Amino acid sequence: MGVPYRQEIRAAFDQVAPSVAAMQTTKNIFILLAAIQVFKVVLLALSPLAMLALLIASNLDLEDERAAAVTPAIKWIIHRLSSFFPAIHSQKDPERRKADRIRGKAR
Repeated sequence: MGVPYRQEIRAAFDQVAPSVAAMQTTKNIFILLAAIQVFKVVLLALSPLAMLALLIASNLDLEDERAAAVTPAIKWIIHRLSSFFPAIHSQKDPERRKADRIRGKAR
């Protein structure tokens, strides 16, 4: 009596196994699609901000707005990138590098 019951259970698992694998694949595809949607939303949100920053930066009548908004934002971005790319950090101010070299020779 135990052997046929075991065979039925094994047959049931054999029938369900491909469905479970397909559901896992479908789950992974949905997660990937959700991540792509989030990435698209971020890009779409940043594009109007970039256009506004370009407008303010290129319009000479908006010099005060550029000094108040765009310049600090660019400085913040450069500061953040300098931790990842040390070459950006060394290009901050040529006069400062020159003064550092002079001070280094004086020591």
